[in-house]
Amino acid sequence: MECGKVQKDNTKKKLIIFFYEMINGIKRGFYFNIDGGDAKKSMVLATDVAKFIFNAAEVGGTYNFTDGYHPSFKDLSHYLAWQIGKKFVSNIQLFVPKILAKSGDIFGDAFSINSNKLSKIISTLTFDDSKARNTFGWDPTPILKVFKLYNDA
Repeated sequence: MECGKVQKDNTKKKLIIFFYEMINGIKRGFYFNIDGGDAKKSMVLATDVAKFIFNAAEVGGTYNFTDGYHPSFKDLSHYLAWQIGKKFVSNIQLFVPKILAKSGDIFGDAFSINSNKLSKIISTLTFDDSKARNTFGWDPTPILKVFKLYNDA
């Protein structure tokens, strides 16, 4: 994160939609981990960032803020399923989503997945937050320790 610059994108909106779709898919039995769900993603609580943003601004520089855990899709789906009361999250072999993604490339918005989206889902995207930890004591809360669903999720 570079202090003083505002990143204009739909990342927050996409994340909310992703979790909503994942939760509803798990509830209805339509969510599948792809190829084991081993892709990891860095996450962080907004409240943790808010606590440290002024420290980062005073020091200056570019910092990555993560919770340091980097859960996999498998971790996330099993944790959400446990909260919903589901015991099992299905897995699908990679060749099936690849076929669907190729169809999405051809037919466009008629499909909810294309090769670009599939690539993002199955690829690990993590960040190193050691600079923030060493510079000003960044010590975030692991997101899975506080992420709670309610009955209306």
